[in-house]
Amino acid sequence: MTDKDLYGGLIRLHILHHAAEEPVFGLGIIEELRRHGYEMS
Repeated sequence: MTDKDLYGGLIRLHILHHAAEEPVFGLGIIEELRRHGYEMS
């Protein structure tokens, strides 16, 4: 497993966490991930 694989998995896990609580939409989740320090390209 590479760092990139781990990083991608953490992002997916974070998105699933939010999706379990409320609907998730593009820009909103990107902003949320950035708030937690994730870099999206």
